[in-house]
Amino acid sequence: MGHAPTPVPEDAIAPRFHRGWAVTAGCFFIAIFAWGTVFCGHGFYIASLTRLHGWSTSSVSGAISLFWVVGIPMTVIKGSLIDRFGPRVVMAVSGTLVGISVLLLGQASALWHIYVAFVIMALGYPAVGAVGISATLSPWFDRNLGVAVSFALTGASVGAMVMVPVITRISVAEGFPFAATAAGLSIIIVTIPVAALVIARPPGAMDVVVAPALGHFRATAAIPAFRVIALASGLSLAAQVGFLSHQIPIREERLSQTNAADAVAVTAAAGIIGRFGLGFLAARFDLRWIAAALAGATLVRGRRLRQDLWPAGPVPVSVSGAGAGPERRDPRLCRGL
Repeated sequence: MGHAPTPVPEDAIAPRFHRGWAVTAGCFFIAIFAWGTVFCGHGFYIASLTRLHGWSTSSVSGAISLFWVVGIPMTVIKGSLIDRFGPRVVMAVSGTLVGISVLLLGQASALWHIYVAFVIMALGYPAVGAVGISATLSPWFDRNLGVAVSFALTGASVGAMVMVPVITRISVAEGFPFAATAAGLSIIIVTIPVAALVIARPPGAMDVVVAPALGHFRATAAIPAFRVIALASGLSLAAQVGFLSHQIPIREERLSQTNAADAVAVTAAAGIIGRFGLGFLAARFDLRWIAAALAGATLVRGRRLRQDLWPAGPVPVSVSGAGAGPERRDPRLCRGL
């Protein structure tokens, strides 16, 4: 059996409230490297591996598809592990796995090597991604959870803005193996000390006994409202993954490697606006309607991806980026189910 801490009213625990913001800052830095080297880095890997080894885009994309397939059960398992052992250990180990996987991508010489690397990446990513960050912050906050999650996940956009252009330029100058090595080491070097020194569970939070992961998942999946949220979020995520994973390869048909990476940075910058806008609007309007509106923005992204040039068309890229992701990352959609 595991133990999951429940949120405590913030007004009654001012010292813990302040420590919660320190934990939020730690999650912010972890998100920079997690998203910069994984979620938003997939397009960089597709473009680089196909160019370096001559593999087809579909072959490399298949490895990324496997990453998401493996990541589905790992999302449930990682949440249970965080409940049982706390976020500190789980994030440190998971960040190390992600770093190792990126290192392996840089050393790959056969197609099956990248499939192994992406499986290892899937074993670690959920704990340093939205699932791990939401699970880490939820016990710290009651009223301000949306603001905390929005701030922490802004690190995802910063990671895309900084990491993707930087590792692309390193790859152009020094080659993909060197860039992958630098990216893999960076997430290990950052995640382990941040997790050890900053990430924590509230010491005084009440613990409640929860069911094992599989039984808890079955009970939750039986709730009709949860199934609707899961289906809508899954469809939105699938569209976003396809868009972000192939943005660089598609844009490199017309642009240089660095300009294609810069287009990702513009999309991510717009995502910051969208994320904080969500936090502001969610406190005033029904989050379900906001989520539906942002999901509609996904339709815009796919249609404009092949039509707009960079830097000639940054405005459409920015508008599409503003809806990229925040509506499926707010845990309040599932609170009260």
